[in-house]
Amino acid sequence: MELTKKQTLQKTCYSYEAAGFNYDITSECEFTDEASTSVPTDIAITVKKDSAQIGSANYTGGYKMINVDSSLSDEECKQVNNTIFDIFSFLLTKE
Repeated sequence: MELTKKQTLQKTCYSYEAAGFNYDITSECEFTDEASTSVPTDIAITVKKDSAQIGSANYTGGYKMINVDSSLSDEECKQVNNTIFDIFSFLLTKE
């Protein structure tokens, strides 16, 4: 039996810390061959403050969804949302 590899999925985990918030990030990319590069097809972000999850975000095929705990102040919500968009932008444009 001979199997032909069609694609490879690569899952990478990252962490990021900013202004008292911790971001756990998982990114999944598809590669059609070993020499190709690919932008992520799926990104999942979990946001924590003092070890408690206060938000999450997902990117799948061009659609972004962000959920942030309502107990955060307006300024904290703004900061978390901006950081999440920065993370998405970084991962989707890096080479």
